[in-house]
Amino acid sequence: MNQGGGTSLTDRYGNTELHFLAASGDATRVRQLPKYPEIIDRRNVNGSTALFLAAANGHLEVVKLLLAVGADVNISNENAATPLFMAARNGYEEIVRLLLEAGADPHLTNKNAVTPQAIAAHRGHKNTALLIASYTTKKSCGRSEDGVEKILKRGPENG
Repeated sequence: MNQGGGTSLTDRYGNTELHFLAASGDATRVRQLPKYPEIIDRRNVNGSTALFLAAANGHLEVVKLLLAVGADVNISNENAATPLFMAARNGYEEIVRLLLEAGADPHLTNKNAVTPQAIAAHRGHKNTALLIASYTTKKSCGRSEDGVEKILKRGPENG
C-alpha cells in the first residue's frame, strides 16, 4: 500500500480501505472509518468510487452510509457508468430507489449511450426498469412504461 494523499492508503490500483469495505459490504467497518471528505469520492484506476462499488455489489447499508456522508450520487467511472447504472444493471431495486431519492440522474448514459432504465429492462429487471421510469418523463428521456414493456418483450439486444 502507498500513502494516498493525506489520510488514506491506496493499493497499486488506487483502491483505499473504503473501496475494499464498500465492495465487500462491510457496513460495520465503514461506520468505524473516520469521515474524510477527500476519500469519499476518490476514484480507483477504473474510475470507480466506494459508492459505485457498494451499489454494483448490492450493499444497501453501505450505500446508505456513503450517501449520508456526502458521496457524489452521479459520479461515473471510466465507462461513464454511475452507481445508479450499476445497481439497475444488477437489479438492486432498493438501492436504485435510494439513489434516485438521493438525486441520481436517471438520464445519464454510459459510454454506449445506454440509460439505467434500458440496462435494467435489457437484463430482465422489470420492476427496477419501471421504478426508474417513474422518475422520468416521456419528454425528457424518450421512454415510458410502454417503452419498457416493448424492451422486455423484444428481448436482449445491444444497448
